[in-house]
Amino acid sequence: MKRDYICVSEVVMKLGISNATFWRMRKRGDFPCPAIQQPKRWKESDIDDFFRRGDEKAK
Repeated sequence: MKRDYICVSEVVMKLGISNATFWRMRKRGDFPCPAIQQPKRWKESDIDDFFRRGDEKAK
């Protein structure tokens, strides 16, 4: 079952990056803003789109 919102630990696991890399990307503005601020949650569809855009840039 796919959920609508995921937390930081699920985002980093899904993208295969470390927590430190994730927060550096957020600080630089390279990562989408969370859909829910407290506790921070991202729309899983936004993360999927972000991942696909990254794959397209790598080509």
